[in-house]
Amino acid sequence: FKQCFLCPISEVSSMVFLWLIFVSLSFAYGIISPTESTHGLDVFLSPFDEHPNDTISCSQSLCLVSCRTNHSCDHIIIDAGQTDSLQLSCKGDVACASIQIRSGGMSSSNITCLGSSSCSGARFNLSHSSNVNVTCSDGSCVGMQLTTFNASNVSVTCANASCVHGLLSAEHVTQSFTVQCDDNQTCDAMDIYCPLQADVACNISTSIRMSSRSYTPRINIYIPSKTANLILDCSSHGFGPACDDITLYCA
Repeated sequence: FKQCFLCPISEVSSMVFLWLIFVSLSFAYGIISPTESTHGLDVFLSPFDEHPNDTISCSQSLCLVSCRTNHSCDHIIIDAGQTDSLQLSCKGDVACASIQIRSGGMSSSNITCLGSSSCSGARFNLSHSSNVNVTCSDGSCVGMQLTTFNASNVSVTCANASCVHGLLSAEHVTQSFTVQCDDNQTCDAMDIYCPLQADVACNISTSIRMSSRSYTPRINIYIPSKTANLILDCSSHGFGPACDDITLYCA
């Protein structure tokens, strides 16, 4: 922009309007690239719209993506194939619904879903990553699918009915796999596929905090081999059996 200390108000308003159009178009279509100068990106796409063609391309070593407003990153694709560390924060309601992450191997992946349905229907492909941490609360991760082929350490924490109808695929995790289902119905109707290797424990813990049996989570746990190592912690907090409705499918 040229210097306009003495420009008419109408001319300044026109330039601001054109700048806003440019910014809106650059975010609404094509590729969004966080820069090293900002070390991250606050994504504010058109609220209440779907954005099936939008891609966030992470090419620097640390990629921070913050989706703070409602629907701000829904249906977005994050291409994390060239980054070493990804941090995704979804705080707005439905902020990251049906989001997809594609990675080619990172040292760390940290995903936090806090808003209502903020990561519902998400597809997280975090294969070949060293450390994967996913935190969900307040119904945020309903229908989430997590793929961790050849990942080293995977930790998933779910609270307040956040991971209902989820799918966790961890057959080829190489070092550790932990799932924490805190509070009633948090992991209801979830499918969990445990690691194949005997030296990689499949740690799953559930907590029951209400007396009604209708709140017991119905979890399907798949044991893919005879050598798989399952550690199941059923914490009832005095409210009765916590694992009555868990089904084990053994190879």
